[in-house]
Formats: sequence, structure tokens, C-alpha cells
Amino acid sequence: MNQLKNYPEIIKLLNRKIWTKKRFEEKLIKKDFLQNEIESIVIQAQQLGLINDDKWTKIFLSKKNTHIKSNREIKQFLLKEGISREIIDKNIDERNDHEACMRAMEYKKKRIPEKKQEKKKILYNYLSSRGFSSESIYRLLKIEQ
Repeated sequence: MNQLKNYPEIIKLLNRKIWTKKRFEEKLIKKDFLQNEIESIVIQAQQLGLINDDKWTKIFLSKKNTHIKSNREIKQFLLKEGISREIIDKNIDERNDHEACMRAMEYKKKRIPEKKQEKKKILYNYLSSRGFSSESIYRLLKIEQ
């Protein structure tokens, strides 16, 4: 890595935030690195533990906003970020989708005005837009009656 003329720029990128392999490669492409340089940089960064998709996924799942999203929505986002299915499945299995649905419902309930008549419809639409299954939503709304 130290043979490269842009070594300080690479260090700056790695120090700013945690990267997925795919996003880091895209960033290096934007910075006009050659393909063989990119491959060597990424391999060395992975060996040093500076790029780790599994670690990135765990950090992403621990963020607060993921607590109100369904497993399906999170999987789609992680696939778009370039995370492999094996890593996604390993980390998603630790989440309980039903609990996430309950949290999302409680989150939305606090934001619905008391005067609204169609609270269930609003809750249903919100939860389904977050990727929760109809079965989970109906089960929760039935409990709430």
C-alpha cells in the first residue's frame, strides 16, 4: 500500500467511517484509482481488518432506526450495500421480526393525533410500508383491540 502515491488519501477515507467492500471499491473508482491498485488496496485493508462486511452489518443492525424496520427491508438494503447473503442471514437470524413490528407500531402510535378516527388503517399502512408481513400486522392490531 505504501508504494502508492495516494497513500494519505486512502488513509483519510478509511479513517472517516467504516466501509463495506463494495462501497470502498466504488469510492476508490471515483478517486480514479486503477483496477489493479483497487484490488490490492481492498485485499490489504481486509487483511488489516479495516474493511469487514460482517462488522459493518452488526454496527448497522445496532443503529436505532433499524429497530422499526422489518427483516425484509433490512435485507434489501444490505444486499444493495454489497453485503453477501451468508453474512446477512447470519446477522438477521438474531433479530426478532415480531418485536421489531411491535416497536414500529409503538413508534407510530405516538405520532398519530388522538382525534384521528382511522388509527388502525394508518398503523397498517405504516407497518406494511416498513416491510412487515400482513400476518404480523393483523396479529398485532387484533391484540390492540
